[in-house]
Amino acid sequence: MKIFGINFGRAKVTQASNATTGELFAPTTDSGITITLSNALEISTVFACIRVLSESVGGLPIHLYEAKDNKKIKAKTHSLYNLIHAKPNSETIAFNYYETIVAHIAIRGNHYSQIIRNHAGKIIELIALNPINMQKTRLIDGTIKFFYIDEVGKKWIFPKEEIFEVMGFSLNNFVGVSPITLQRETLGLSKATEKHGAKLFNNNATPGGVLEIPAELSETAYKRLKDSWAERHQGASNAHKTAILEGGHKMASSWHVK
Repeated sequence: MKIFGINFGRAKVTQASNATTGELFAPTTDSGITITLSNALEISTVFACIRVLSESVGGLPIHLYEAKDNKKIKAKTHSLYNLIHAKPNSETIAFNYYETIVAHIAIRGNHYSQIIRNHAGKIIELIALNPINMQKTRLIDGTIKFFYIDEVGKKWIFPKEEIFEVMGFSLNNFVGVSPITLQRETLGLSKATEKHGAKLFNNNATPGGVLEIPAELSETAYKRLKDSWAERHQGASNAHKTAILEGGHKMASSWHVK
């Protein structure tokens, strides 16, 4: 990679995409759940949809064509043919590369790859970059720069000529819109419902009850009773087991206690 010695804070801009730190400051939804581009994938429906889209596109054969004698033929002798069709870079096959592109668009709304050229200026590799860590910026002189933070925290600035960009649905024709961000409230409700259901089943799928004890318990007796009750009756695997109470203890539903 080529790095430019420019500090992020010095660039004067007229237009910019979302800040790269957006994941850290994602707003809390009305359901009380914070949805980020990362934890949204923990929702099974989101993961399944993105996986189906990305794997379907990744499995399609991608070819480079040229016009010859009024016909369209595969340009197998072109320097970019193998890069586009089989191996975009030394570490990635075409399937995984295109799968990643679609996943990035579905999650972030944009895909960015670094363009690697040889000394002759020919493109020899395309390296996918994490769109969550990328900020596209238009400077006051009209030039476009891409600000990127890599996995170890280093900051890079790429000119437009060094980035291959695929933009998803956009409202400004500058950057794509993140579907996850737009549907944050819906996803928050889904995650809250999932969390509520998990807690419900963890407690035997019934509301909490109350044990009525005729006398005050010592710390040791209290802990023994609490641990014993949780071990025998908490969790879906312990559902409908008969409770054995001793010492005059009684079990009552929480809403029956006065």
